[in-house]
Amino acid sequence: MKKIVILALLTLSILACSKKEPPVSTLKKDKAIEISYETQRLGDTAVLLLTHQNVYVKGQLIRSQIKRDTLPALGDTIQTLEVDGEEQTKRLPKEYEFFVTVK
Repeated sequence: MKKIVILALLTLSILACSKKEPPVSTLKKDKAIEISYETQRLGDTAVLLLTHQNVYVKGQLIRSQIKRDTLPALGDTIQTLEVDGEEQTKRLPKEYEFFVTVK
């Protein structure tokens, strides 16, 4: 059981720290739970949270599920960006931060 928790924690840590890096493919999936989170903006007032869960036993995927939840949008922020050497002020949506606790 402790090995599963440690593997899940490592997987979540790696996935949470990287935005557009490819998923980790070298983990042993003998006894593993893989979880990833994704958000999609639904409009000005809501965000869709997708939780992808894969359970592996003896290297075989035995269960895969996606949970969906709707969260309130955090609003927008105004940021100054440099585009082609010129500074532009743009309104960008605020994003949620993910904190994971594994027991």
